[in-house]
Amino acid sequence: MKVAIIGSGLASYASCKVLEKKKIIPDVYDVGEDTPKKIENFKLRLKKKFGNWSRSDIQMLNNFSKTEKNRFPRKKLFGSDFIYKYYDKSELRNNPSFSNAFGGLSNVWSASALFPSVSDLKHWPKKALPKLSIYRKYFMHLPYASENDNLEKYFPNLKKNFDKIQHDKKIDNLKKKLNDINDNNFITGSPRIFIETKKKDLKCKFCGYCMTGCVFDSIFNSKIGFEELINNKKINYFKNHEVVELKKIKNKVRIYFKESNKFVDYDKVFVGAGALNTTRIILNSLKIIKKVILNHAELFVVPLISLKSFFFKWPQTNTLSKIFIELRNDKKDNWSHFQLNQPSEIVMNKMRYFQFNFFPFNIFYRFIFKRLFTLTGTLHSNLSGKYVVSLSKSNQKLNIKYIKNIIVRKNIKKIYSILSKKLRKVNFFSSSYLINFGSKADNYYIGGSFPMRENVIQNNHTNILGEFKNLKGVHLIDSSIFPSIPATTLGLLIMLNSARITDKVIK
Repeated sequence: MKVAIIGSGLASYASCKVLEKKKIIPDVYDVGEDTPKKIENFKLRLKKKFGNWSRSDIQMLNNFSKTEKNRFPRKKLFGSDFIYKYYDKSELRNNPSFSNAFGGLSNVWSASALFPSVSDLKHWPKKALPKLSIYRKYFMHLPYASENDNLEKYFPNLKKNFDKIQHDKKIDNLKKKLNDINDNNFITGSPRIFIETKKKDLKCKFCGYCMTGCVFDSIFNSKIGFEELINNKKINYFKNHEVVELKKIKNKVRIYFKESNKFVDYDKVFVGAGALNTTRIILNSLKIIKKVILNHAELFVVPLISLKSFFFKWPQTNTLSKIFIELRNDKKDNWSHFQLNQPSEIVMNKMRYFQFNFFPFNIFYRFIFKRLFTLTGTLHSNLSGKYVVSLSKSNQKLNIKYIKNIIVRKNIKKIYSILSKKLRKVNFFSSSYLINFGSKADNYYIGGSFPMRENVIQNNHTNILGEFKNLKGVHLIDSSIFPSIPATTLGLLIMLNSARITDKVIK
């Protein structure tokens, strides 16, 4: 069987791992923009000199964590935003982003891996629901840090033998206090993260720059996985190949590329180019579909102050999430997902710490940072805005119109009110006036333009294998086929769904 995969993000990586186990070597087509050479060289230098970084190296790292004024915090890759691309960017509203980078947006994700609650997937076909058995069959090799805690009641651990990230005792005590006020609609626990904690060269060194870029590749991303697949000759990788159209030619699928008149025929094609790029390819391939609706999960962030101080010694820390919090209004509502964290280098930079880290200002900063936390929240797509997406006349670009959910701020304030009452019980305080509603956020928790259905009725619907009735042999494997987007972490769900589809198709 001749198989092709489009893209190098998490969905495509998951598909490759299934094919590897089935001893099929696919052709992988990708735009595959490389990380700028100066970044790779800087990263290599930091890795070799760890423990002896120069003042200029540290200054450069600190500059990398600067954020644009009035923008929602955005993680760059060692100061570069080459990983982010836009079809229609506005400074005045939400921007859906995509990536042409090798590894896609997984280059800058936090690798959070919380298995979704079934209650958040009510609109999904039953046969398309994620299963732990798929994870355990294809992804047990991934480093995974977790704990046994209350989250397991609704969000099961991926495996029994997991790694642990060491935190300060006061953070552990906070977890215990939060556990005491848990109920059926308020669940807390340790983060679930794909992060290496054991292998000498790759394990987290607690260098304090997780949000700037992982020097040691401790945080898993699909680029790492693809490099291993390429080196082991498990895939044929073709970069600088942007797919523009797919056609059914007799019993084959023909792939057309932007760079030339070249085309290649395959028995099966798995499309994991990311929600926006996959939408572009399909709209260009199935002209009968004029426009689609793209869902997204709304983001917001709010600062918190603790009456009690916590241990905070930067940079000897890990700046990823310290605690996961899951909240719903009542038993019928979807879960909202929160990550509680101490100040990251982005927050510290925003507060101009790196400019005024000297006496007497450093005393003030130490006092604040020991008590300051940030809470990043995500809403289910049912509570968020949407995008209307169509193809431009040139067939090279998407037209995107944002449709605001007029009650989204009301929903956020309602959820925040419930959450703040809980957090006050453990001496954490804030104000609704401090909420950053993410109106200028880059949205990459997006999908659903071609939702999976048990019964395919509309032209833009796909079956449970991500396949159109008018384009057999093409299987979409990324979030473009999600019937809804849960607030809990998206990357794991993309991988599980992609692996499920690939496994079933090849069978």
